[in-house]
Amino acid sequence: MDEFQLLICIKYKKSLCNFVVDGSIHKYIFVTVMSLKDGLKAWAARTVGLYHNLAMTEKDCNLAFYTQTNLTEVEKYPELLVLAINPGSGGPYFSESGKNNGQVDNKIWKEWGIRDGHMDGDTLLKGNAFWWEREKWHLWKRLRIILSHWKEHVSLLDDEHRFVFTNMILFNTSKAKGLPKVAFEKCPQSTIELIKLLQPRRILCLGRKDCFQLLCKHTGVLPTELIPSELSYGRWNNIPVYGIPHTSKRYSYEEMNLIGKCLGYMFEHEGEMFTSDNIQKRFITEIEQWKGRKSNSSLSAKLSVEVSKGITSRLLELGIENYDTKHPERFLLPGDLNLSVAKQGYVAIRHKSYSQQYTNESTYYYQQELIALLEKYQYAPSRVWLGQKYFKKYGYTVQEVIDGIVGEVKELCMEISVLVRPLV
Repeated sequence: MDEFQLLICIKYKKSLCNFVVDGSIHKYIFVTVMSLKDGLKAWAARTVGLYHNLAMTEKDCNLAFYTQTNLTEVEKYPELLVLAINPGSGGPYFSESGKNNGQVDNKIWKEWGIRDGHMDGDTLLKGNAFWWEREKWHLWKRLRIILSHWKEHVSLLDDEHRFVFTNMILFNTSKAKGLPKVAFEKCPQSTIELIKLLQPRRILCLGRKDCFQLLCKHTGVLPTELIPSELSYGRWNNIPVYGIPHTSKRYSYEEMNLIGKCLGYMFEHEGEMFTSDNIQKRFITEIEQWKGRKSNSSLSAKLSVEVSKGITSRLLELGIENYDTKHPERFLLPGDLNLSVAKQGYVAIRHKSYSQQYTNESTYYYQQELIALLEKYQYAPSRVWLGQKYFKKYGYTVQEVIDGIVGEVKELCMEISVLVRPLV
């Protein structure tokens, strides 16, 4: 059958029928099954009943509820299901005494489809009435950056036929810890039913401790921690399930780079066995960069600022001058390279003409040769730097860091001059 079908409601057209195939008689039982859209409608009706009744009868459950993406747009087997713990803006379902602040009384939600003072299945399927604002959400911006490391990503997050974004619990609270206990007990199973209907190719949980662990608890998934605190993995009914920190939290560039590259690789090699050993070995450079950023944050902000300010006169002694009055941390190296000594606590080098991200292709002159040279000095390349190195690599006092940077830059200038001599 061409149409995607689900065994939800079975009705026998004929109890038994004989077919002749290659001269042999085969007996088949015919069944009529609901289409995906019919299955989603049935699911939505049951789910609205569950949440509406909880909001009416359970203490602390007067909470607005909704899904995220428009489920009427989804096709069979979405390539990606993004799952978070619950919507995070807060607000009641029914208006509180003396107020007109309930979801069922909200003008926008009424225009979205709510009628007669309660949610209905058709409106629930349409998703979040404020979904159009997602490009402003920090969690969405970070998710885009992380998934940009996946070759097949391209425009996936712009095509709601290819992905679904929803929540383990549909009740809306400003913080997940504001969810009542009964919601954790009675609501996740409804989302499990939705996942069974959708049969996504892969599931990405935003939130390792709440969303991922809650899904594992209700499905029996055995989780594996591939990178402590950053990446977990499991399989459910042969569907790969990934858990990462929620993208609503503040990420460093290095953390997004690490998680993005890991997910990109794993999405493209889902037939392989993933272990903490093979993932950590494959992404050792990215892990070290992330760890460097974390440990570098332990250096006081005051120390980093003092290094950034105090190094100027020392670099001038080497003939290395600031070239941008608006950015006193930027200095000019041989080969028209920019050296930045940032108050955020790192030294970094890139082409002064930098305008687009570095890729595996040599977009800029001597790109790969310069990266290789800087790696000898323990600089880590990235999409925005030929190499980056944290202050902690040089020491833990202002003088140690300045002395270390100045001595290293002196050596680098000589090697860079030889490397780019044809351009000088």
